[in-house]
Amino acid sequence: MSSLSIACCYAQSQTYGIEPTVEQIVKIEGLKGRVIGTSSEGAFFAYLDDPEEWTYSFQFYNEINSTITPVFESFVSQGRSCDFFAYDNKLFFAISYFDTPEDSGYYKIYLHYKGENYYLDSFSNAEKPIRMSFSAENRMLLLTTLYDPWVHEHDPIKDDYIFIYHLDNIEARIRKDSIHCKRCNNATLIGNKLFFTIPNYDNLGDFLQDVYVAPWGNISDTTRIASGTHWWLFSVSSDGKYILTRRSDLSDGVAVIIDVETKKYQILIGRDYQRSSSFYSEVKQKFAFRFGDEIIYVKKPIIFPFDALQRDNPLVPFQRSREIRRMFDR
Repeated sequence: MSSLSIACCYAQSQTYGIEPTVEQIVKIEGLKGRVIGTSSEGAFFAYLDDPEEWTYSFQFYNEINSTITPVFESFVSQGRSCDFFAYDNKLFFAISYFDTPEDSGYYKIYLHYKGENYYLDSFSNAEKPIRMSFSAENRMLLLTTLYDPWVHEHDPIKDDYIFIYHLDNIEARIRKDSIHCKRCNNATLIGNKLFFTIPNYDNLGDFLQDVYVAPWGNISDTTRIASGTHWWLFSVSSDGKYILTRRSDLSDGVAVIIDVETKKYQILIGRDYQRSSSFYSEVKQKFAFRFGDEIIYVKKPIIFPFDALQRDNPLVPFQRSREIRRMFDR
């Protein structure tokens, strides 16, 4: 073995196979809120503009010319909680309604397009998170609910389906379809591949998810990609080759990038990426994170040493989490 190989192996053993995360930092003045979606040229952000009136406003960050512009119309929620998702010139929003303080409530889902609001659907239990994604190639919105048995009552009519809204002719008709997929979440269609997650609880009752992929139109032909991920961070690259998600390899959790083909992953370290608002940049072909007035693009890892199908990571000692984080602190 050459001296270079020995040095490389020694370095990897000292860091347990974790490589330093390589960043590209872009400073953007005036950036507000959290990421709610993307287009081929940048990302959309939503923020509470007037807390007293519950008014939400929206920005678009153009990555090509590094500019920020207001987009869509401001939205007054009248004290109701809202969830937003945007793609291109379309803004989707879910509004919660409660008939009584003790009621679990319900959602109404709308599409805002060319100055008009189009009603899409309603879902029981406004305490359940809703996840939306958009397939630009197929001009479809995919929507799923997140069922947690420790918190929510199971609704087989809503929780066991992926709902599809065809938006190829919005002003004439919005057609709705569904795919039976028991307790599926995070449905994302990339080309002809459907990615999704399904809860898989550990013996401590932690709410973890397994990641799957199936050919579009044949969900029975499903392949498991990863285990032990967390539902609130899930993003697929535009080529379907990589997935950004969260695992519990270190204390307080870490963001990871999974190589879909090899079912291996690498840990992102040096910042608390997992708690940042994030998106996949089609312009940079990288996952991106917002930290204050900075957009931080993360380069694809060189090595993916860890088995994504294992719920735990035996190669990284959990009890040394603090020491490992200190190695890579920025």
